[in-house]
Amino acid sequence: MAALGFQFTATIVVTAGGQPLQSTRVPVLVTVTPVNEFRPVCPPSATFTVPETAAFGSVVGRVAGTDRDYPLDSLEYSLEGGSGLAQPFSIDRCTGEIRVVGPLDSQQQKSYRLVVRLMDIHNDLDLRNRQSRLCDVSVRLQAVPDQLPVCIPEVQELRITAGSPGSRQPVTGLVCRGGPDSAVLTYNIVGGNEDGRFRLEGSTLVYLPSNRAEPHPFVLLVEVWGGSGARRRSSVVALVVHVTPRSTPVPPSTTTQHTTLQKEPLVVTQTEAVWDPPVWFVVVLTITGVLLLATLGCMARSLLCSNWAPGKLFLAKR
Repeated sequence: MAALGFQFTATIVVTAGGQPLQSTRVPVLVTVTPVNEFRPVCPPSATFTVPETAAFGSVVGRVAGTDRDYPLDSLEYSLEGGSGLAQPFSIDRCTGEIRVVGPLDSQQQKSYRLVVRLMDIHNDLDLRNRQSRLCDVSVRLQAVPDQLPVCIPEVQELRITAGSPGSRQPVTGLVCRGGPDSAVLTYNIVGGNEDGRFRLEGSTLVYLPSNRAEPHPFVLLVEVWGGSGARRRSSVVALVVHVTPRSTPVPPSTTTQHTTLQKEPLVVTQTEAVWDPPVWFVVVLTITGVLLLATLGCMARSLLCSNWAPGKLFLAKR
């Protein structure tokens, strides 16, 4: 009936007495004007519990207010004070559902007191006759133990052969998981990325080949973040990547090769005759030489002595 605009159709039958009976039908259109008589009523219990790791947009609970005016329970919901850091919740205007719209941390605040306004609508043609009521709603935060992202394995050793410069070369994909209520994991290279030769595309490690000619090992440190809001946690994965440069084909040489024949060495043998006298001959020759020298010495002495005689010396002076 509300869809018909509170209008009722009735038929009045008028019958006249006598013989024969005569009657007529008169259609009647009745329009009912709504009058707002009652105030909305808060639900008997409005206490909800939500884990502190609840994601953005998670439903906390529903405030189910009532109103006896026609149409029944035609209400509009609003949150006193609005949403913000001090009140990280919002309420659906039509359904009364409370949702998370900010970070939650049970260590900073264990519970929230919300004030929800119930406002009746479509109950009176005069909007000045609308009635409302404030309801207290309590939201308690459920503490969740911290859980770091886990990657299997935590240390990897990989070997790749570099592709052509300018290409994109996938190396490996990291297999990590967060907590049961964790948001999407994020990955970031925090160490060992020399010259920016590596990058992360999601959880996939990609190598960007260069003109490096020598094999080179890279030790990369990748930080993996999980969780949401103020309770984000991270862990580190170590990747040892051995990069071997691709082999370059050697072009054929046009240089003429000369072959040098190896000559055989010429060996010259020279024979010399050596006289080897007997021992006795050497002894006799030695004694003879000594006697000859002694004789020559005696003769020289005799000559000197004869020249120094006195008479000969006098004749010499004259």
